[in-house]
Amino acid sequence: MTLSNEIFRDELLSLYREKDQSYQEVRDAAMAAMERLIREMESGLCDSPVIAEQMETLSEMLSKVKGKKVYGYLKKPVKAQVDAIVDELGKLPEVAECYEHWNRLRDELECYYKDTPREHKPLSQQKEFKAIKNMVIQEAEQLRLGMFTFEDASIGDEVDEDQEAVYRAWSSRWEMAETYQNAKEILSEYENTEAEKAEQVRLLERLWDAGFTVAAHLLGKCWRDGMGVLPDDEQAELWFRRATEAGHDFSQYALGKLLQCQNRIAEAVFWYEKAAAQDDPWAAYRLGKLYLEGTDVPKDTTKAVKYLTDAAQEGSQFAQYTLGKLYLTGKDVAQDREQAYCWFQASASQGNEYAQFFLDHFHDGRSPNVLLSATKLLHHMGQIFQDSSVPPCPPGGQRVDRKLLQKIRQKKIAMGHKPDDHEDAQNMGGMTMGGM
Repeated sequence: MTLSNEIFRDELLSLYREKDQSYQEVRDAAMAAMERLIREMESGLCDSPVIAEQMETLSEMLSKVKGKKVYGYLKKPVKAQVDAIVDELGKLPEVAECYEHWNRLRDELECYYKDTPREHKPLSQQKEFKAIKNMVIQEAEQLRLGMFTFEDASIGDEVDEDQEAVYRAWSSRWEMAETYQNAKEILSEYENTEAEKAEQVRLLERLWDAGFTVAAHLLGKCWRDGMGVLPDDEQAELWFRRATEAGHDFSQYALGKLLQCQNRIAEAVFWYEKAAAQDDPWAAYRLGKLYLEGTDVPKDTTKAVKYLTDAAQEGSQFAQYTLGKLYLTGKDVAQDREQAYCWFQASASQGNEYAQFFLDHFHDGRSPNVLLSATKLLHHMGQIFQDSSVPPCPPGGQRVDRKLLQKIRQKKIAMGHKPDDHEDAQNMGGMTMGGM
């Protein structure tokens, strides 16, 4: 009997290992595919006239809703409209493929415990994704209110802002300039070790001590972003202030941005204004956004348009795009479709996908917010897929499932044991993978 139980124990272990291997293979493939699709969802544009029309309808329905605009409080017709939008989202290629991978993972995980296959429900009926319903409602409400949005998540405003100062140094202090440039490259490479980056921080400090003042700017970025050191806003502010005192106008913008992140708005505006006065387009764009939103500073459309125009004329594709939307909608400014088209063209010529999107749909007759509603929902969907993660491996400590018990009983009967001689196998069900 002992030998028999040992045989079945080994077989049970083998079956679990096979299941673990199968799940791991499916998981690795699915997670890799989902990560790619989530990135596409969170950054891509979505051109869906069906969703745009559905969102416009939902926005009108919400205008008649009293009380909380939350899915659980809505009447059936409004809920049905929300569900229809979610299911239409589920038809988008990247969402459908991601949902398929998600279901495959759940199927593989549940086969540990259940004999019957799980039901693949429509996206709107899957409880793990119920958060998207309230996201749809929030976006429709913003649509109803006509809220202005800024599509500038891809903004990259600190690429080579210090290059002019470095170039000026090449003729007289070329060795220091070369050391600085090399340090900047090492710090920016993700693959380089923290020890390598820490060494560059020490080199930059020596450059500062030797009078190479632009090093203070890069040191500010090191402390702000945690490159070679642990992030420390106080140290970052100290170095940015040293750089501004040394006359580097691009550090004025960096300091303003740091202060804005700390909600020190008045100080941030002060430094943005100093940088904008020296034709810094990034600072002018930030000021334009602040005055147009009117959240952290009093709303001032005249100031906003002035700063946005200054930034646009200095080549900011984001300011050009924002002006295009402003003049197209006629919100807070007189509508001017000709100006809108010109600014969209200028922005699109620099690769702004949103500006090109509006050029492609310039004569559609729908508002910009309606046209963008599907894109915003797609971005939300990517985040929800990210949050709705599957456990990386089946949890330990689970009892043997019915299928495995049945297989063991059949084997025992075939070897001459009585049909009810399965007590030991049941007792084995209490074992955990850790105890094996």
